[in-house]
Amino acid sequence: MNPNETTIVVEYSLVDMLSFMGSTGRIGFAISVALVIAAIVLVFLRPRPTLCRAYTVAAMLPLLAGLADSTSIMMSAFATLGKSGLSDMAKFCSAMAEIAVPFQFGLIGSAFGFLSAALVWMRARDDQPASH
Repeated sequence: MNPNETTIVVEYSLVDMLSFMGSTGRIGFAISVALVIAAIVLVFLRPRPTLCRAYTVAAMLPLLAGLADSTSIMMSAFATLGKSGLSDMAKFCSAMAEIAVPFQFGLIGSAFGFLSAALVWMRARDDQPASH
């Protein structure tokens, strides 16, 4: 590496990431937690296929919330960058990180939602009589 080059390292803690998220992203994060808790409850109950379908649709909500929050943060970040310009790379990198955080939480939340939906579907299938 050239000694004249500057390296920018952007690191954020989980608390910083949650503070970046807007209300839509926080709602998506709360839905993710609620989906996992609901899956634990539903695995012990005997869910019907109708409930399983509704649960699977609800598993997409964190991803949609993350996308919506990323879009709103993206608009404000690019407005800020438009005023200050791209000469300050630290501002540019932090703006890009702020844009990615809600989408990252949405992806992770939906992954947990779909995995728990698969568990709910498997539990519902276990209770169905075998057809020959």
